[in-house]
Amino acid sequence: MVTASFFGLSMLFCLIGYFLGNILFGLIISKIKKIDLRNVGSGNVGATNSLRAFGKIIGVSVMLFDMIKCWLSIFISVVLYHFIVPMFLSKDNSYLYEQNGFIIYLAGLFSVIGHCFPIFYIYALIKYKGDFNIAKKYSGGKGAASTAALLFSISPWIFVTAFCIFFIVVLTTRYVSLSSIIAVSLSCFLTLIPHLDYLYILNIPNLSIIDSIPNVNQAYNVVNIINYQNNWWYILSIFLILLFTSSIVVYRHKQNIIKLINKNESKIF
Repeated sequence: MVTASFFGLSMLFCLIGYFLGNILFGLIISKIKKIDLRNVGSGNVGATNSLRAFGKIIGVSVMLFDMIKCWLSIFISVVLYHFIVPMFLSKDNSYLYEQNGFIIYLAGLFSVIGHCFPIFYIYALIKYKGDFNIAKKYSGGKGAASTAALLFSISPWIFVTAFCIFFIVVLTTRYVSLSSIIAVSLSCFLTLIPHLDYLYILNIPNLSIIDSIPNVNQAYNVVNIINYQNNWWYILSIFLILLFTSSIVVYRHKQNIIKLINKNESKIF
C-alpha cells in the first residue's frame, strides 16, 4: 500500500512537471510577434534564440518564465507531498517521509523533458513513424533554463556554483551553448561534494502530525527543511535525476556541438 502510494505520487509529479514543461513561452511570444522562432536563427524556441530574434528584454523574460515553470512544478509537488504523504504513513514507517522525498524533483526532471520534447513532438513522431526530420519542427527548447531552476530547487549552493561555471565559460569563450553544456554536465557531480549538498530535506518536525493533515507552519519550518544532506540514498537519487537531466540537455545541444567542432557556432557577443 505504502509503496503503491509513493509510486502513484511519483507518477503524479511526473505528469505535473511534463504538463507545465509543455508551456513554451518562446513560442507563445513568437506567435504574439507573428514571427515563427522555428524559422529564425537556430530554429530553437528557447531563451537564447528568443534573445537573438527579439532582443534582450524578451530573451531574458523567456528564460525567467522557463525557469519559473520548472520551479512551480516542484513547488506544487512539495505542497502535495507535505499534505498527502503523512496521511498514509504511521509512526513506524515515518522515516519514509524523508527517505522518499527526492520524488518531488521528478517534477523538475519531467518539466525539462516536457520543455525539450512537448506532446506535439511525441505525437508527430508517432504520426510520421519516427521521422525525426519532420517531428523536430514541433520540438521545444534545449532545457538549460529549466535545468537551472531544478538546480536552484535542489540546492542554492549547487545552483550558484553551476552559474559561476557558466559565467566564466561565457566570458572566456563567448559560447552560450558550450557554457550551458559544461555547467549542466558538472552540476550532477556537485551533489557528491561533501557540504556542498545543501539540500531541501522533507523532515517531519513532529511525528504526532502523522495520521492527520500536517500543520502548515510545521511543514514549512525552514530549520527543519533546509540542512546538509548525509543520506547516501537521497544523494544518489538526486545525482541520478540530475545526470539524466544533464544528458537530455547535452543531447538537445547536439547541433551546437557539431558547430563547435566545425568552429562555426554563433557567439553571444
